[in-house]
Amino acid sequence: MEKLNIPKLIHVGYQERSDTYTKMLAYVIYTDEKGRKRKETSWQSWRNKKIEPIDFDNEPTSGFVLNKGVGGTRGSWSSRNVRNEYIRIYDPRGFEFEISVANLLFILTECNAFKGKGLEGEFVYSWDGTELILLPVGCAEYKASAEFTALKSMKVTKKDMKEGLTYQHKDTNKLVYMGRHKIRDFDKCWGREETQLLMVEPSQPRHVFWDLDSERWRFEKGFTKLATVVSEECHAEFANLHTKFVKSKYAAKSGKLVLSSVSFADIVADNGRSWFFIKVDGGYQPARLTTARPIDSGRYYRYNEPRPPAPEGQTDSHFWPINPHLVSEVNGTSVFSDFNDRYGYWHGDPRTAVSSSYIEDQELFTPEIQLPSRKKVEVYNYVKRRTNQKVPQSS
Repeated sequence: MEKLNIPKLIHVGYQERSDTYTKMLAYVIYTDEKGRKRKETSWQSWRNKKIEPIDFDNEPTSGFVLNKGVGGTRGSWSSRNVRNEYIRIYDPRGFEFEISVANLLFILTECNAFKGKGLEGEFVYSWDGTELILLPVGCAEYKASAEFTALKSMKVTKKDMKEGLTYQHKDTNKLVYMGRHKIRDFDKCWGREETQLLMVEPSQPRHVFWDLDSERWRFEKGFTKLATVVSEECHAEFANLHTKFVKSKYAAKSGKLVLSSVSFADIVADNGRSWFFIKVDGGYQPARLTTARPIDSGRYYRYNEPRPPAPEGQTDSHFWPINPHLVSEVNGTSVFSDFNDRYGYWHGDPRTAVSSSYIEDQELFTPEIQLPSRKKVEVYNYVKRRTNQKVPQSS
């Protein structure tokens, strides 16, 4: 709740309601920093077109009064018609609107409510995504949200960008700019796909940043999400960060696949999320731990049909592949080309599914990628061209 949007202008649409102080219930929306009215479609469909909407400057205002709770089970004729419970608040400008119970509890932790006089202090309208939040001006969240909102209207240009400088993102985090590099994009990529990606050279050009607040790498196609330059001085850790980046999975040169021994206990503890290999005569058998014997994916069964009987020697709790896929050597070709199921993954595939009891006494291995380290002279020359910092001796 520290990063709420506090717009400059709000728009108030009305419906006539007999259960309010002023006989007017309001739906409040706002204009964002790009000049667009947020939630305008639902606002237009809800409001009474015969009542002219009114615009207000979203300035700190006092005089808000609690009215009553609405919605919830007590306001519904059946459990299927229940809407969330809200609290109606009177705005001194002549209308009532609704806030969530959570919003009310937050308000009561920050200020007092007096019978007949209402809520103490000044408030502004703010939004957490699409949810309206009545925000006390005296709380710490107001200060943080005001900064967050101000940043959204700020921007930097290409000429402002220089490697090593610190910038503030529009989400308020501070970022160190590392330059434009080719990276591996792991978005929408997991498991075997991520492993495959590590075996090819980075190819996606991106602007690279180190987030000082969340301590993670961030990648952008441009600079539209940056608000301002925080420091014109090269960050003291730029050389260290560059060394860390070129060694990371995002920027390191293509790696090679190797097998590492893994224990039965580690496979079980991983709940079968990882794929592994069983050492057999003549090579390795790819496998994945599954809790129940899978039905042959080549056939289709209706929900009311019984599971077919287990093959001879197997049960639903002790099973192994009938026609396992074997590889003589585990490398990129044998793992990703020779073996590939119809869905591109192994979970539940009858050719690889094994029970925990079957692998308990087996010799097990997991595939890992070894990434090559960048030569120190390459890192040193890069940093030297851009700053006067030295490459760390430990690199």
